[in-house]
Amino acid sequence: MSQLKFYQYASWSLLFLNIAVLAFFFLTKPKPPHHQSPGDFQSEVIEILHLNSRQVSTFRELAYEHNEKMKSINGRQQRLLPPHFERLSSPLESIDEDIILNEFQPLEREKI
Repeated sequence: MSQLKFYQYASWSLLFLNIAVLAFFFLTKPKPPHHQSPGDFQSEVIEILHLNSRQVSTFRELAYEHNEKMKSINGRQQRLLPPHFERLSSPLESIDEDIILNEFQPLEREKI
């Protein structure tokens, strides 16, 4: 067998081996877990934790309060961002970045 034939067979063998490996990974890929509905985390949490009716009502109240507080904080942060980005785009403006960051950081801490 000449060297040329050997390398041709070796190349074809490696090509088929690569195709087989790719096919194996694509065909055996696990399916994503089925959720009740996207974004319906409350029902999923209630089911996982096996909450009773009293706990469910308390959980939903706390989740609502948390959601409202996060919306409020995000709204306050969104009012602080435009001046910050304006200062970054035009450094000649007299907007003090430290003031903006000093207002922004406590809001992030409050979120955490």
